[in-house]
Amino acid sequence: PLDHSGLRVDLAQRPELRRGAVDFAVGKDYFYKGRTPAPACYLFVIEVTSVAVKSGLLRSACTALQKILPTLPANTKVGLMTYDTAAHFFNLTPGRQQPQMLVMPDLQAGFMPIGREAVVVSYSEAKTVFDALLAKLPSMFE
Repeated sequence: PLDHSGLRVDLAQRPELRRGAVDFAVGKDYFYKGRTPAPACYLFVIEVTSVAVKSGLLRSACTALQKILPTLPANTKVGLMTYDTAAHFFNLTPGRQQPQMLVMPDLQAGFMPIGREAVVVSYSEAKTVFDALLAKLPSMFE
């Protein structure tokens, strides 16, 4: 149903119509053969070109992630990839003192230079190294 201006009347009650992604909590009846679902997994991709750095986009993205990540469920897996003329992956293995950046310079023949389990990690286990990366990231590309 539409209102007089052509907009849906239930727009405010339907987050899937207003957001890019929506998660719905469901009961065990929805699980396939009683299996619990895998934890949510997010790979954040951030532009680090000189324009993004000078405009403040990179710093804003890092600040936003620092605010959002602590609100995610404990078992959520997260990773970070940056790009300019190359793609940059980060080894965020829990227990590392600092993240390790791996560069993939050939974007035409792309590959991930490290295993998925080192790039996408449990945020609760790798919180220290992930937060350190977000704090350091803007100055890395200046």
